[in-house]
Amino acid sequence: MINEKRVEKMSQLAIYENTIGKEPFSLYEYSKKDYIGWQLIKNFIGVTISYIICVLSLSALKIEYILDNWLEIDYFNIGLWLVVSYGTIMLISTLITIKIFKKKYKIAQKKMERYIQLVEQVCECYEKEREE
Repeated sequence: MINEKRVEKMSQLAIYENTIGKEPFSLYEYSKKDYIGWQLIKNFIGVTISYIICVLSLSALKIEYILDNWLEIDYFNIGLWLVVSYGTIMLISTLITIKIFKKKYKIAQKKMERYIQLVEQVCECYEKEREE
């Protein structure tokens, strides 16, 4: 015999699964430290590639000046400026990445806690049916 309460709980569970999407399920597989660490690795790669592209683009714009004055250019100060600016950009983007993905992980955990509660309610309905 069909238990209407169980069907109702299963429907709520299915609706909730469709509402929250697949992302919380994939995030739930990782610890917070691992998830944020993976995001930091992706951030490092993305920022580094972007910085290199920007430096090469600026160099291409000034190629005539560089070729005309290549002996008089102060390469030490340019190198120092590049290292400091890269470090600053990397630090800022790292802090932003940590903040964003900590929050995202926390939201996903809350969604999964609600999902687990719904699953437990469905299991309780099954157990009550077995007892009867």
